[in-house]
Amino acid sequence: MQETAELWAFARNNSYVAYDADLIIAAQAVIIKSIGIDVIIATTDTEDFNRLLKQHHIEARRWRDIKPWLNS
Repeated sequence: MQETAELWAFARNNSYVAYDADLIIAAQAVIIKSIGIDVIIATTDTEDFNRLLKQHHIEARRWRDIKPWLNS
């Protein structure tokens, strides 16, 4: 929830519209990225997520634009 609060403050200070659920999802992505796991958020709201998470180098893409991959 601390990361969520920080993202909420960032969004508010930059006049971004951010819904509580989106902030929680974004915070989870930041935490996962911080432990070394690559993250892509699948959403129809790519613009808001990408603006919110740009500084964390986390990308949001539309579902149909994400190509599946398999571990070999």
